[in-house]
Amino acid sequence: MYRSFFKKYLLFFLLFFVAGCAYFNTFFNAKARYNDAEKEQKKNKSETVSSTAKKGYTDAITKCWKLIDLYGDSSTYADDALLLIGKSHYHLQEYGKAERVLQQFLANYRSSEFVPNAKLWIARTYIELEKDDEALSELDNIAQYKISKEIASESFYILGDLYYKREKYDQAIENFLKSTDLTSDDEKEGRGYFYLGESFMAMNQYENAISNYDKVKKLDVPILLEFEALIQKINALVELKKYEDATDELEEMLSDNRFKEYYSLIETKLALISEYEDHTDYAMERYHDVITKYNKSEGAALAAFYIGQIYEYEIGRFDSAKIYYDKVKSLYPKSDANEEAIERSKMLSEYLKIREKLDKDIKDHFKLMRGDSVLVDSIEIVDKKEEEPEKDNVSTDSGRDRFSDLALEENSVIDKNNTDQDSTQQIKTAQPKNKAKEAVSRDPHLVYASLVKNTYALGEYFLLKYQHNDSAKAVFKHFVDNYQDSLLTPKAYYTLYYIYTADNSNKHIADSLKELITKNYPQSAYAQKFKTSNKHKYNNTNFNSTDSLSKSWYLEAEYLLDLADYNGAIEKLELIATLDSSSVWAAKSRYAMAYIYECYLDDIPNAIENYSIITRDFPKTKYSSIAENKIKQPPPEIVSDLSDSTITETPGPGGEYRID
Repeated sequence: MYRSFFKKYLLFFLLFFVAGCAYFNTFFNAKARYNDAEKEQKKNKSETVSSTAKKGYTDAITKCWKLIDLYGDSSTYADDALLLIGKSHYHLQEYGKAERVLQQFLANYRSSEFVPNAKLWIARTYIELEKDDEALSELDNIAQYKISKEIASESFYILGDLYYKREKYDQAIENFLKSTDLTSDDEKEGRGYFYLGESFMAMNQYENAISNYDKVKKLDVPILLEFEALIQKINALVELKKYEDATDELEEMLSDNRFKEYYSLIETKLALISEYEDHTDYAMERYHDVITKYNKSEGAALAAFYIGQIYEYEIGRFDSAKIYYDKVKSLYPKSDANEEAIERSKMLSEYLKIREKLDKDIKDHFKLMRGDSVLVDSIEIVDKKEEEPEKDNVSTDSGRDRFSDLALEENSVIDKNNTDQDSTQQIKTAQPKNKAKEAVSRDPHLVYASLVKNTYALGEYFLLKYQHNDSAKAVFKHFVDNYQDSLLTPKAYYTLYYIYTADNSNKHIADSLKELITKNYPQSAYAQKFKTSNKHKYNNTNFNSTDSLSKSWYLEAEYLLDLADYNGAIEKLELIATLDSSSVWAAKSRYAMAYIYECYLDDIPNAIENYSIITRDFPKTKYSSIAENKIKQPPPEIVSDLSDSTITETPGPGGEYRID
């Protein structure tokens, strides 16, 4: 009997022991997955969570919930497990979930030893959710608990982080200093000094920033944190124009094997400093060396991006710039420069398409101007240098505006002195003597019309897309000098007026252009704008009736639209629609607002809202049927129907489609 009792007792003990081990192992494994994910995250320079870290945090969450489900929320490790779930959601940037879990922890485990820690994590979460008052409340509330110096240090660090993110740098510095004073953990102290440096950098106090970055490298911190502190120190030295000191720091880093993973970035930074010192050719060589030496690396991607910038901004070779911007993603898809490189490539692609069309127009027009509209000996054209059609004038002198001398003459589209044109755009002179003759296949009238249209398109590109007023000015000057018979000429003069108006030093030129438009194109919409604007400005008594005032405001909205001030135009149209809601001007204004939202701002929800108002409030107007067709289609098709809808618009005197 004794043996039977002993066996039962032993069996019960073993079952209890095994269950306890399984319970502990589940939590132990969850914590191990969390710690591995955290280590992985610290290696990552990017703010995005790597796939490895993401899997680690997700596994930790799954295991912790399993523990709570199996053993209940009153079991030994339940509070620790729930806190780990909240922390994991925070690291996964799932701040809403983190908030709910941490609030649940604070409600269920008020006597837990982990309450102060949970308050730190929910304060961090509130900061990310921009709930500053809640974050401050939780941090203040920690004081009522008996906390260690490390918890107090972390509390001050989180306060510093809050003020830093809200650009209150003095308060950030005060709290980061308290945090570094209290902690005995090198990594936490190093992190505090790093953000002290960042705060001073944001205030342009570079010497103070450097002294704090220097403190980071004296501590036992992760290599990534030390690397970032040194790079920021170098950036501060660059701001102080201490290029030699910055170079020395980088050379020292290159001799340290601990930074081997970052050699490509270090060498790219050395090349960039050469560029700051105006040694552009040498910088280009070094960038190319980085791409060759460290292919498929972050540094190589950044080097390609910087080469693209030199080609675009210094040399003005847009095709070459695009090639290097396109390389960035292939060299390192996760590069910080990738997004901007894609945007620059798209921007330059638009230019190159216009430029290609214009080049063909110029060549064909040149052949036609020589008197042979059917066949022209192409080798003859190339051999006659003085008559050779040339490309766009892009000065290699970085001190000058790249397009200020843009010549779009009948036989010359670039400065003949520019010998550094990209090989893809040069006209090849080494052609076979027996090359077949080329024909101008297009009708002469179509060639001329295309030349006019694409020249104007180039000017609009520089003004509205590339936002380079000097280049736009050069193109529009050429346009009005050479295409006086075009319907677009008044608009080109008006655009020049707009460009000169933006430059206060050339107000007299703007005034003369205004006078020219009013005198030579009195019936154009642009002349009418000036008349309306003057009446409204100097003689408001002329607008006694609501109808006259609405008309005036409507013309002012059109004026703002031509200046690409879309929000200003909408404000004026909204005023008409609100104050004069029963008139035809309200319907016109509501339609114009919908049109601007759809065509210019790509804001489909607001476009649909205004089209819907038209169908409801102005059912018998000509705008109602258009609006009805718009809102019948699903959102993706609304945009695609845009070209069809504009066919119903009436071209203005300048050839543009107006909101009529």
